[in-house]
Amino acid sequence: MVLQILTEHMGKTIQLSRIMLDAIIKVWSILCLGCLIESLNIDAPALKEKCMKNISAGFSLLDPAVEANGSFSSKWNLRINASVSK
Repeated sequence: MVLQILTEHMGKTIQLSRIMLDAIIKVWSILCLGCLIESLNIDAPALKEKCMKNISAGFSLLDPAVEANGSFSSKWNLRINASVSK
């Protein structure tokens, strides 16, 4: 409802913001997927390679819902702030 009202009044600005947010979420998801494939030793080399090609500058949190502690993975540009195990 709120997004609909804002879109009617702000039009293209809101649409552009949604597109940018969608792009950020997709890049973050790809980074996390690649990191998890590697951490869990999942045999998916083609998918892992695709993830590696989409690494962006700057570090993101592996889990944005968890406190920003933990080590940094320069390979994936992620802060590993959550435990990953099988």
